[in-house]
Amino acid sequence: MEIKEKNRAAYETKEEGVLAYRIGNRVLHLAQDLSGDDTTGSTLWLSAQVLAAYVQQNGLRDRNKGRRKCLELGSGVGLVGLALAGDDTNDVLLTDVDKVVDRVLLPNVEMNGHRNAQVGVLDWHTDADSVDWKGMGMVDGSGAIEPPFDLIVSTDTLYERTLTPLLLQHIHYHLDRNAHCKALIGLERRDSTLIDEALSMMAEMGLKVQQIAHESLSRAVRDEYGWEDDEMWSGCEVYKLTKSSKRTLNSSTVDSSTQVDWQEWTDVALDDLISCLPPALSYSSIDIPCSSTQPLQPIAHRDLFDARFQLMEEDKEQGVVSGDSDLIPGRYEGGLKTWECSVDLVQHLHATGADFVNKRVMEIGCGTSLPSLYAYRQILAQPGTKNCVMHLQDYNLQTLQLVTFPNMFLTWYISHFSKDSTGEAEINEEVIALFKKHLIDDKVDLKFSYGAWKALDGDIKYDYLLTSETVYRTESIPPLVQLIQSASHDHTATLVATKGIYFGVGGGVREFSDYLASNGHSTDVVWTKEGTGVSRHILKVIL
Repeated sequence: MEIKEKNRAAYETKEEGVLAYRIGNRVLHLAQDLSGDDTTGSTLWLSAQVLAAYVQQNGLRDRNKGRRKCLELGSGVGLVGLALAGDDTNDVLLTDVDKVVDRVLLPNVEMNGHRNAQVGVLDWHTDADSVDWKGMGMVDGSGAIEPPFDLIVSTDTLYERTLTPLLLQHIHYHLDRNAHCKALIGLERRDSTLIDEALSMMAEMGLKVQQIAHESLSRAVRDEYGWEDDEMWSGCEVYKLTKSSKRTLNSSTVDSSTQVDWQEWTDVALDDLISCLPPALSYSSIDIPCSSTQPLQPIAHRDLFDARFQLMEEDKEQGVVSGDSDLIPGRYEGGLKTWECSVDLVQHLHATGADFVNKRVMEIGCGTSLPSLYAYRQILAQPGTKNCVMHLQDYNLQTLQLVTFPNMFLTWYISHFSKDSTGEAEINEEVIALFKKHLIDDKVDLKFSYGAWKALDGDIKYDYLLTSETVYRTESIPPLVQLIQSASHDHTATLVATKGIYFGVGGGVREFSDYLASNGHSTDVVWTKEGTGVSRHILKVIL
């Protein structure tokens, strides 16, 4: 195999006039204009390198579908558009403002000699439906490539708040014109707030937003450029946008009476869950980052392969543990995966010294129940009777049977028998009898429920309501709020750990906070983390 000289990262080549850039089996020559004070559009940027590698490795597969028309918005030196033009079944229109077209874009397209590439001047301040496409071609006197387009690409174009809605209205216009069109947006996350605002705006416009997996990008730059160290392109992300038929809900459109035909809320007897335990549980631990001066020990949880093995042994359908999806509406709500916001919530509870003895605690949408495992472990560490209630709820009964209750049982088992946080727990009648005796003697009441959220009947209120990664779907926010309202008293601590935005399903901090505000309630942000990737937050609900 031929070993190609590695392309250098864009930040290492800002002072070079012409770059010899290897992509696929070609060498592109890219002129950079270093003159003047503003070189924003006239030099190569890192996110363009990442997206170019991705489309080269993954974006050129529709050969059986005939020619494909591609539009690049904010092309700059033109790397991504020229990468696409390397496939002669693509027709590519590269666009930018006039000064960038004159200084670098048109010279670069002409220098590299692709007959299937055209250049046009496109200012996003021009309404998308007013663009003169017929008069746009600037190479060899040929006419421009006209809509509808099959693919839109754009890199490093989300950097200025006033330009974001202008760019997005052009993208939305073209996605609306062709139901099969998609857009790939490459960015370098310098300002997380600005990026999250842009992503939220996309969702509000009715676009489905999907982040391309870091592993896919890593593989692309490694195979295309030989970049083995992901730190070379740290902060770069790629998102795929498509037109969604789904209406996004916000504070003015959420209808709290919306009914979803999902599994009804059902309580599960503890003995029924105990009867589902296998003869042994294989478990490992999750390390929780800790900024507190008080050490935080790893938290044990059942290995997912062990749950799968149990189902195979019992010759049962694997159902929600198949691992094919994180979310199947009405069937599986992601309960088998330990989500990163649940780790954040454990960190926050530990840092604030939360005390769960003599308390009623409910975890809503618990899944692997990491916050409850932490709370239960803290309870077990205290001497004397505990006098507490722990109520764990998830959408799926199978999740409760396979991971939620086994994880709670393991927490007691490791504490009682002073076991390591990795190993195998043997389960027999004697061990189960000891567990039940602990619950009675220490006055620990474990409750479990599954099914869709609703307002609870009765007078039972909770001191802590904990939930992680549960505001990802806007339609689920009203019943979640109803449940919180019905389970709260005046001093309930309700903590919601969430990402800033959830791609493709429309939920997030803004949607949840807006819905609460529209019902006379509010939230305080008590913890936040920004940086590369989507921002994460913990909200305290104030009723």
